[in-house]
Amino acid sequence: MDKLGRLDIKATINNSKVVNIEIQLRDNKDRGLIKMAEEKHKIIKEAKEEVEEILSDAVIREINEFKQTAIWEENSAKYYAREQGLKEGRREGKKIGIEEGRKKGREVGREEGRQEGARQKQLEIAKEMLKNGISIEQISKITKLTIQEIEKLKV
Repeated sequence: MDKLGRLDIKATINNSKVVNIEIQLRDNKDRGLIKMAEEKHKIIKEAKEEVEEILSDAVIREINEFKQTAIWEENSAKYYAREQGLKEGRREGKKIGIEEGRKKGREVGREEGRQEGARQKQLEIAKEMLKNGISIEQISKITKLTIQEIEKLKV
């Protein structure tokens, strides 16, 4: 480097492509070096093209890594949001299911209670009718109880 001076490279990048590269030799002490570089324009041009390719590959690689990271982060965020949504949905569904189950249980319980109460009332009426000497057939017809059920009440 001491003999060649300093080489400055400046790259301009647009849409992940190198659009301009400036290569300058800087040496205030030896202007002959710059003249020699101009004479060797082909070599400098080839070097410039090689630098463009290297920088372009590096930039593209870095952009691709950035894109992959962004995609991974987006997918992670979506997965997390989905999992949270599923948890919340399960929790809400369970809550609704429990409430619906309780409501249905109360309805069934009330209905069974009404039926049991009505049956008990029929049996009480049938007992009273038996005490008053009404025939089993008559009691069965009025209370809708079977003859066997009424006969069990006699005992």
